[in-house]
Amino acid sequence: MSVRSTRNKKNLFGNLYKCILLDDEANGVDISSDQHLLAVVCGRGCYIYELATSTLLMKMNLKHVVPHKCNILMCRFAPNNTHLITIGEDMQIVTWNLTGKRPKVHKRMKGHQDLIFDASFIHNALVTCSADGKVFTWDWMNGKQLKANCREASCIRGLAVYNPPAPLQARIISACADGSISFFDSPSLDTTWTKIGGIPPDQKWAASGRFGASHAGWIDPQLNHTGPLFQCRLSSNGRFLATAGEDSTVKLWSVLSLRNDAASSRSYNEHHRPDKASALVAFHAAGRSHITGLSLALYTRRIAQSI
Repeated sequence: MSVRSTRNKKNLFGNLYKCILLDDEANGVDISSDQHLLAVVCGRGCYIYELATSTLLMKMNLKHVVPHKCNILMCRFAPNNTHLITIGEDMQIVTWNLTGKRPKVHKRMKGHQDLIFDASFIHNALVTCSADGKVFTWDWMNGKQLKANCREASCIRGLAVYNPPAPLQARIISACADGSISFFDSPSLDTTWTKIGGIPPDQKWAASGRFGASHAGWIDPQLNHTGPLFQCRLSSNGRFLATAGEDSTVKLWSVLSLRNDAASSRSYNEHHRPDKASALVAFHAAGRSHITGLSLALYTRRIAQSI
């Protein structure tokens, strides 16, 4: 992909690499960390492709073994790239073993009382967030729920995870339907997550008691979010957080100051020289993507050096 500036705005362009035709609308996709496999969930099925050639390798949750009795919402490759996690509308988390000729169900887990919106891995454990306002941590290899968990007052739609090297503590960030963002730390996965701070929504919007979003946060970029949040993502260096909401905005925050104004970002850039490319990737990843139609397009990515 390349970046072009027009009227003080930066647009992202890409070159079409492959196009995969699907039988139904895609609910979610994921790529293995070794860039070898592509997983796509459509309806009740999950399909594994070889990323380089777009060759279909496996089909899951169809015909013989069907642990999900309803639509699958998302999929995540495990850190070892030999297992895949699928999460369905039945609030069930299923771990698949991909090492054989046919995928096999490894473990099944259930604990959330409402739809699961996001999932990620931290220190080889699985972390999930749900509309029930809870974040659970799972030992996905053994199919057990760990003690590390936290709770919010509203639905949690997005989850960002930071895995720093030891002895620094792991961190998770939640994006909620009430427009708030919360930061949690934990010394280990055997203790409850501790809330260390957060970013509230715009005060006027929160005080108005509106159910839907206001475009005030889009009109004035200095405001905090003025609507429920969809998603959040951290840059790879953990310095920037990108959040996307129903107020039609994607806001970039400095994790150091928890502010989204340009002056804070410029000051952080000058003193810490962050990886601008990773910040841009995090900014792009936070936008909620709607895959419409029955095809999945793959684009080659090239980040301009001049950003």
